[in-house]
Amino acid sequence: MRGAPSLHRQSGVSLPLLLIGTSILLVVFATIYETWRLARLAERGKALSTAVQPFHNALVLYGLTHRTKLVASPTGAIAGVAVPLRPTCTELKALMPSLLDYACTLPERAGTPLFEITPVPAGCAAVDCDLSFRIRTSGGVGNDADASEIVQRAVNHFGAEAGQSLVNDGGTIRGTGWTMTNPSGQVRTFGTYATYGASTLSTIPTLFATRDPNFMGNV
Repeated sequence: MRGAPSLHRQSGVSLPLLLIGTSILLVVFATIYETWRLARLAERGKALSTAVQPFHNALVLYGLTHRTKLVASPTGAIAGVAVPLRPTCTELKALMPSLLDYACTLPERAGTPLFEITPVPAGCAAVDCDLSFRIRTSGGVGNDADASEIVQRAVNHFGAEAGQSLVNDGGTIRGTGWTMTNPSGQVRTFGTYATYGASTLSTIPTLFATRDPNFMGNV
């Protein structure tokens, strides 16, 4: 005679295995999300850098084109620019056709680019002056926790001529081997800085001035 029937074996997944599987899935999803988030921030930083680059190039070209006037008589010396050493975005666009398709409003709520050209050293004569070219955003970059990462990505994309201000040092924009004042204060700001020596500047107008007009443009 058979004894009492034994209990049926439980089928399916045990609770410990279910918890382990859930934990693994959470780690995988978290890794995927973080990868996506960093890639997105990199794209946002690149967009800011890309928006500033043409203005940086145009400011340098503007300075090279009007070098003598900027140093010899910087007040009202250039038609269409109220303060020649600090042209506005609108004035620079009017002088540089290559900028016409670009908006003066930068992404990430960074405002309008602000421009400044400084003869170095102070009080120098035209042929002896270096020129420094500075651009900075007129507002803080972003207003959320991602601002620091966006600005850092913008700096990395732009290169050595780019810098940023830090929240704990908002009065200064710092780049690789250079600093400039940041009047915006304790906000994350993106800026660029470049200096051309007098010897370099003196050769550039000569190169342009001696070109045969018959060989300019499409040949």
